[in-house]
Amino acid sequence: DGTYQLQIIASDSVQLPANYGLATVRTSESFVIDNTGPAAMEIKKEKHGARVAVVFRICDALTPILRAEYSINGLGWQPIFPEDSICDSKCEKFLITLPEHFKEGELTIRALDQYENYSVEHHHIANTP
Repeated sequence: DGTYQLQIIASDSVQLPANYGLATVRTSESFVIDNTGPAAMEIKKEKHGARVAVVFRICDALTPILRAEYSINGLGWQPIFPEDSICDSKCEKFLITLPEHFKEGELTIRALDQYENYSVEHHHIANTP
């Protein structure tokens, strides 16, 4: 992963007598190669009245977060929006308020970056302070 440039050197000197060959060099614009998905971090629970919320950040080293989703106990993916309502940064803060009936289970977070590299992380969550 990283930011790269390509440099191409074209020359016909090998096939021609000395001093007859020509050469040229071209360098590309910078481009990003990103094969690593974003990661959820700083996952913690907070009490919100009678409910529990899960607060976390999703960060990617090179490119902005494209979208995030979560699933509770494997019951389908739900989109989640960052605190500022738009995924446009390499690091975004999220909050999921757990349903009142939720007692304990598996929270799965799936996140995609700008190049659609994704990560899936599972976290055991209990609805206790």
